[in-house]
This record gives sequence, structure tokens and C-alpha cells, in this order.
Amino acid sequence: MENQKQRLIKKEAEIENLIKKSYNSKSVIKDGIVDIDLYIKAKYKILWVLKEPHDKSKELIGWDMRDLLNDAKYESGLNPDMKSTFPLVIYSTYSILNDLIVWDKIPYMKDDSDLIDILKSIAIINIKKLPASSQSKDNEIQDAYNQYKSIILKQIMDYEPDIIICGNTFKYMKEDLIELLELKEPKTQNYPTDHYYNDKKLVIDTYHPNQKSITHIKYFEGIIDAVKKWEKSKK
Repeated sequence: MENQKQRLIKKEAEIENLIKKSYNSKSVIKDGIVDIDLYIKAKYKILWVLKEPHDKSKELIGWDMRDLLNDAKYESGLNPDMKSTFPLVIYSTYSILNDLIVWDKIPYMKDDSDLIDILKSIAIINIKKLPASSQSKDNEIQDAYNQYKSIILKQIMDYEPDIIICGNTFKYMKEDLIELLELKEPKTQNYPTDHYYNDKKLVIDTYHPNQKSITHIKYFEGIIDAVKKWEKSKK
């Protein structure tokens, strides 16, 4: 019988072929499961769904988000190009995979750069898979989702995540995800971190991790609170 690792490797290959056929562009920035072994080994399989990759190079040559996250740790700490978006991804993921450790108990990356390695345990996808150099535009992200919906939903289903964290992306696919995953919605939500769930999956609807609307602590605590409520609902 096909084991989980073999199944995920096979699904990743199928998705890459589908992306290659669907996007007639050399600029496609690939994404997916960063390290399949670590992803499977983790307490929860976590998928982050973001809007689009930003590329300052303007060379329009495709690259791979998985390589970026695998090589995120520099001698000086986190790759400088990742310091806007990824600190909250790192801290939130670290807590979820380490018994929901509170914010004050997590060391700062500048003091413990090994925190950055938690990025190897996740999957990450962008709705729009072409490089952007400026602020994301809602209509463009929605158009990308509408055009490539089959790919995005296949990634979400085939990666078999337990927890899906949508960085201001849930709105583009809300109806599809609720129907596809048969999600329930709590009677009360904790704006700006809403969550939807079933017995096996949790979908968190929150700001993009590069947001400036709330404090980093509030962003982090909103995600962790949603995980706690989900875990409690399963008992």
C-alpha cells in the first residue's frame, strides 16, 4: 500500500506538471511542501496560503518558494528579503508545533536562529504564482484564483493539511473551501482571526503576515486561540 510520503511525492509531481501545462510562462514561481519528511513528522501538517510572491530582481525568471524557505537561515539570521512576511509565519508555526507555547516564551530569532528551521515543516502556496514587485491588488488575486482554481484547490486537498492558515486569502475562495471541506463556523468569531473547522481540519482566516493593522502579538494570539478552540471542539 502506498504510504503517506509516497502519496505526497506523487501528488507534488502531478501538481507541478499541471502548473507547467497551465501557465505559459517562464516566470512561474513554484510552491508546495517545503520538506515532505518534516511535514509528515510534525504534530500538525500546516499549510499557509498567501497571495503572491514578491520578486525585486525584475529578471522574470521563475524560482521555487520551497528553496527560499529551505535556505531561509543565514549566518546573520533570517534572509533579509524575508523579514517583512515571515517572522509571524515562523513564530505562529513554532507555537502550533510546540504545544502552543505563548509569545513571551518563544525566543527571538536574533537570539536563536534555529527557530527559522520551522519553515521546513510547512507547506506554502500562493494563489497567484507569478512574481509581483508592488502591493497586491485584490482584483488580480481574485482573477488568478478564478482562472487557476483547480490547481489551488488541488494543492489544498492533496497536501492533506490539518491546519490551513489563510493570509488574507480566505475571501477569494471562502465558498469553495466551506463546501469542499464541509466546514463549520463557530457562533462567535474572534475578528480579525476567524476560523472554520471540522473534526479533521482547521481553516484560519487572518491578515497577511506582513500586515500593519494589528500588533504582532495580537496576530499571533489570534491564530493560537483558533487552534485551542479547534482542539477543544474535538474532545
